[in-house]
Order: sequence, then structure tokens, then C-alpha cells
Amino acid sequence: MDPNDVFCACGVHVADGVTILHELCDVSASVLDYRLVLGDTLSMLVFVVPLLTMRLVAEEFRQGTDELLLTSPVSVTEIMIGKFLASLGMLLILVLCSLAYPVVMSFYGSLDWTLVFTSVIGLFMLGAA
Repeated sequence: MDPNDVFCACGVHVADGVTILHELCDVSASVLDYRLVLGDTLSMLVFVVPLLTMRLVAEEFRQGTDELLLTSPVSVTEIMIGKFLASLGMLLILVLCSLAYPVVMSFYGSLDWTLVFTSVIGLFMLGAA
């Protein structure tokens, strides 16, 4: 795991935490709707996904490991699929960690868990696109 990935994960979770705190305390303490929080999370994905993915290939060229990687007994397609799956794994970790927030929200009221899980799957698929 790259320090850049850890920084992105911490930034996402701090911003999500602030959004949840704002939602629970200030805006509508009597109405719990995960969709309001999810809208802010979607806008953060616009910045986080490029941060996680844009260095995948460029870092190989910068460190000079591209020759080693390209002379390995795997094709370029397999290398790119591996890098894509690695970034999907990091995105999956981010999305699954964000499931802690609906659990905390459920202590203050009832949530529609079907809506929560469908939203999380949609969030992951949007990030994977």
C-alpha cells in the first residue's frame, strides 16, 4: 500500500465523518437518510479515484521498473488488469469502511438497510467505472 493511498483513505474517512456529524447534529437530527451523506461521498469519489489510479503506470516509469515489468512472462494486458484489480481492491476497502457510518446512524433511528446496501454497491460500481 502506497502512502498516497493511505492519505486518500484518511482524507475520505475524515470528510465522511464530518459529513455524518453535520447530518446528525445540525441538519436533520430527527430524519436519518443515508442518501444525504452518500451524495457528498459521491462528490469525493470524483477526486479520490483519479488520485488512486493515475500513479499506477507513471510510477513504474519514474522508478525505472517498467523494463522489469515488461520483460516479465506476462502480457501487457495482464499487467493492466492486475493494476486495475489492485485499485478496485483499494476502492472496495474504502467503500466497506464507510459502512461504519450507517451503523452509527442506526443507533439514532431506523435506517432502510436495503437502501444502504444498494447505495454502497452503486458507490462501488461508480468508482469501478
